[in-house]
Amino acid sequence: MSESSKSKGPESDYESMRKDHERKLSARDRDLLLALIHHPPEPNAALRKAVARYKKLTER
Repeated sequence: MSESSKSKGPESDYESMRKDHERKLSARDRDLLLALIHHPPEPNAALRKAVARYKKLTER
């Protein structure tokens, strides 16, 4: 932990971690992300197969 965060307490640690994990998106990337969230693509064959396998493995 840096000397500056030691003197400022846990709130500074949180703020420092938040900034380390924060990502800034371009307008194009933001629009693409929102479009995918609102209109997700259909699952492909590999994903459908993985889901079926998962369900089979987790049956009780």
